[in-house]
Formats: sequence, structure tokens, C-alpha cells
Amino acid sequence: MSVWGRSPDSASLVLDDVDAPTGSSVATDLADACRKSDFIVTTTDATSPIIDAEWIEPGTHITAIGADAPGKHELDPELIGWADLLVADSTSQCLDHGELSVIAHDSLLASHVIELGTLLATPTIERSNSDITIADLTGVAALDIAAAKHVLHRLDNAGQP
Repeated sequence: MSVWGRSPDSASLVLDDVDAPTGSSVATDLADACRKSDFIVTTTDATSPIIDAEWIEPGTHITAIGADAPGKHELDPELIGWADLLVADSTSQCLDHGELSVIAHDSLLASHVIELGTLLATPTIERSNSDITIADLTGVAALDIAAAKHVLHRLDNAGQP
């Protein structure tokens, strides 16, 4: 596991907070970290892209959760167009103020966005090892509540406080 942050000290704290596996490290070069990653999660409050399309290799999945309000963007708009699969927690919300808002004007591309619930309920939607996939999660209360409930249930079953 590798974590990059604008502040290396804060990135190091993230590794501590998530009880990262042995061998995890703070990345010093974001481009290099992206090129080496199969799975990327962005959680910044960036107002301009920090992930360049050229850094993303085939087979990479990106979950972008930082662009949760108008004016925020973490991903190069070109990357959105390259993606083989675009998933949104709420299509209308993501096209309004998520990473996917950069394609809102392109009705053909926007029509290919799949909502997370549909993806989970449709086992025939598959991802190849070379697909670039992006999940744009802007925050939907029902999903947040379901996730929290799942975590609490796991903690209760594990005998955790």
C-alpha cells in the first residue's frame, strides 16, 4: 500500500490510522505512485485535477470521493473520457458536481454512466483486466448509512467495542 499526500506527515498518519500492511509507504512522487497502482482512491478537496490521464495504466480502478461539491475536481477530464466504465453513486448528483460533471454536456458519454446500485445488482456487467474504471462517489446519505451499518455489524460480530 502506498499513500501520497500534499503533506508527507499527514500521509504517514493515514498509514497509521488504517493499520496499513507491512511494507506500506508514503509515496513521494504522485505520478510514479499512480503508474504503479492497480487501485487508486482520491480524497482531496482539490479544485483542479491532481491525477493526470497519462499516469493511469490499463487495468487501473479509481474511486474518486473528493469532488463532492461544485468546483472540486481531482481527475484529468481526459481520463473520464478514456474510462471503460464510469460508475456513480448518484448519476444526477455526479453529473452536477462530481468528477463526472465534466461530461455532463456530452449526453452520449453521460448516458453510459452506471449507478452503483445497478452495477451491484447486475452480475453480467464485467470488468476486464485491462479496463480503466472510475467510481465517482459524491455522497448519498442512504449509501453512507448502509456502509456505517455494515461496519458496526462487523465490529459487533468481531467482539470489538
